[in-house]
Amino acid sequence: MSFSKNAIQLLKERYCHQGEIPQDVYKRVANALSLGDTKFEKRLYKAMLNGNFLPASPTLRNAGIK
Repeated sequence: MSFSKNAIQLLKERYCHQGEIPQDVYKRVANALSLGDTKFEKRLYKAMLNGNFLPASPTLRNAGIK
């Protein structure tokens, strides 16, 4: 996984919660959206990393946060 400097800065400023690093955002979102289906979680995470799928901003910010 390789993020540009701009992508890392954006993830830090807009989507990372306390204690998270930018790479954790996709993991948190994939876990929340998969609803416990580990196979789907892996596919979703990979799709986000590859740029094939990116949820809307509210999802990136809030998914997986209680």
